Amino acid sequence: MEYDERIKLLIQTLEELKELSKDGIPIIVEGVRDVRSLRALGIEGKIIQLGHGPVINFAEMLGRKYKEIVVLTDWDKHGDELSQKIAKSFRAIGGKPNTKIRGRFKKLAIRDTKDVEGLYGLFIKIKLELED
Repeated sequence: MEYDERIKLLIQTLEELKELSKDGIPIIVEGVRDVRSLRALGIEGKIIQLGHGPVINFAEMLGRKYKEIVVLTDWDKHGDELSQKIAKSFRAIGGKPNTKIRGRFKKLAIRDTKDVEGLYGLFIKIKLELED
């Protein structure tokens, strides 16, 4: 994939995430640094940090409040496992988990960052390169 195409797709993915957030769909992340990174990128909607208990309990809590969520865990091995568990548990209670955004970020950003908290730095780098 060409560099310019990858940058364009990264920006489109971020814009899609912003739109989903504006539509009231919460974004599920692993930690507080992930929340800070997304806020710095202009995400204004609900961002929910994973709890410390069993994933099934977390998914049930989400299912009581939301019909749809965006799962945005890191794209390392642990994040992959968490994403699968959250999506499976949320789907089992009738919810609609969106893991497509995470999949696109993983594919497009893995050369630069392995996690959500690194997205802010990546987009700053992109912005600086586009300004040159």
